[in-house]
Amino acid sequence: MPVILTTAEEVDLRLAADAPKALELQRPLSDDALRIVASGERQDGLAKGIVPFALDAPRRRN
Repeated sequence: MPVILTTAEEVDLRLAADAPKALELQRPLSDDALRIVASGERQDGLAKGIVPFALDAPRRRN
């Protein structure tokens, strides 16, 4: 199952926790957690049928 991490804390947990704790991140997201940011024909030459998406969560800064 893919895991979509939405906070910096979840990233740290996924990388550092033992397996049972990290597996808790495999859970359904709320319906409004993802949003489509582009649709229609691609103009950048990438494969057709791929729809980019973004999380409405702050991005981790290094």
